[in-house]
Amino acid sequence: MTSITCLIPSRLESTRFPRKALSLVNQLPMVVHCAKNAIKAGLRTYVCTDHELIQESCFKEDINVIMTPHFDTGTDRCSWAANNLRVDKLIILQGDEPLINSDMLLDFSTIVDSLENHNYLVNGVNPISPDGDHDPNIVKAYCDENNNVIRLTRRPNPTRSYLSNPPLSHLKRQLGLYGGLFGSFETFKSLPKSQAEISENIEMLRWLDHGNHLLAAQLQGAPLSVDTQDDLQRVKRLIRDN
Repeated sequence: MTSITCLIPSRLESTRFPRKALSLVNQLPMVVHCAKNAIKAGLRTYVCTDHELIQESCFKEDINVIMTPHFDTGTDRCSWAANNLRVDKLIILQGDEPLINSDMLLDFSTIVDSLENHNYLVNGVNPISPDGDHDPNIVKAYCDENNNVIRLTRRPNPTRSYLSNPPLSHLKRQLGLYGGLFGSFETFKSLPKSQAEISENIEMLRWLDHGNHLLAAQLQGAPLSVDTQDDLQRVKRLIRDN
């Protein structure tokens, strides 16, 4: 397998859940918990942040850190950080995905390792819960029969009327897990934000709206990320019960 680096973007202040990066999951700050999952998967791992409290929390657990300027999105932050590393292929794991475990990351890294086209990125997806299409915190991924992501949206009860390329066959939940060649992320960083990205607050819409391809990596597990305090309690219960 090609050497793959995992970068985990993390900021202290979150609109919906301030300081969630340092909220404890399994007795560790959530961002540290995510980093340890990546390290367990054998990935060279760095947390990318602009805040010293996150840096200190990572250093206490011997987690590598790259300090960055402020960025609006985690992918922009990690693309900037990757310039300081010798990186062929890159995985970006959002720091609010503590349920994406090492087995899932190993499966995902195998798919990323197979990529050779700079016009492609891979996005982890999994089954959406029965009430997931009503929750604006959940990004819905519409995929075609070839596992291409056609459109992403937060809208409750999404319909095909505003989607760009019907017919669509599979509705999935987008995970905060992206991968591809370093050059693909360099391209992403250079692209202007699309209107859809701004209105929906979904960074991968920038990639799609500029005519690039997003492959869906079908993964099992990690039924939710942490967007709210309620999500955090649910994650803790899932970890405790398993």
